[in-house]
Amino acid sequence: MTNLKAIKLSIRKWEGVVEGKIEDKGRDDCFLCLAYSCYICPIVKYTKRLNCVKTPYVIWVNLFKWAEPHCANTPERKEAAMLELMFLYFIYWA
Repeated sequence: MTNLKAIKLSIRKWEGVVEGKIEDKGRDDCFLCLAYSCYICPIVKYTKRLNCVKTPYVIWVNLFKWAEPHCANTPERKEAAMLELMFLYFIYWA
């Protein structure tokens, strides 16, 4: 899978999260995590940090308790999901 293809699939996933159609399952449904190790992920190449540190994903994850479903079901969560989506668009077009 190419970098652009994996990023595009991640964008589609986050579009679904923002729209409230799907929930985020972290590494289990992240096309970038599934296609790459953290050391060669396009996000890591951009941020120079492992595990999505320095990305909007950290803001998103910190809005949830441990076992709670990761859904954009409040305005704050929807905004955080939108930030992640915009970040992925930026990486795609960079």
